[in-house]
Amino acid sequence: MGQYWFPVNFDKKEYFDPHEVGSGLKIREQMMTAPGSGAALLWLLSDRWQGDRVALIGDDNDKDSPLVEKHIHGENPFTDISAVIAREIEEVLGGKYTQSDSWAIWNDEPGNPGTRKGK
Repeated sequence: MGQYWFPVNFDKKEYFDPHEVGSGLKIREQMMTAPGSGAALLWLLSDRWQGDRVALIGDDNDKDSPLVEKHIHGENPFTDISAVIAREIEEVLGGKYTQSDSWAIWNDEPGNPGTRKGK
């Protein structure tokens, strides 16, 4: 099935959900989509997360993975900044994310209801 990965900032206690920036949760899915997780990480590392302890935490094929459970799904999870980073990417790149059944779809063409780049 594959391992699911979440970008987290241990200093600011924040994370974002790759689905909300047009990517799947597996590494290959995150590498294939644009602007997606790669753009989100570059944007965050150049500004908001610059100099912080940042990592990708995986579920090790187990939804009860200690790191994912603690920081994403736990009683006191890190703050989800997915909506914030999605809006910043839209502003910088001049496109729009729209929601689909599984994850957000990037649209950078006027009149187009959405395109999944890199797929």
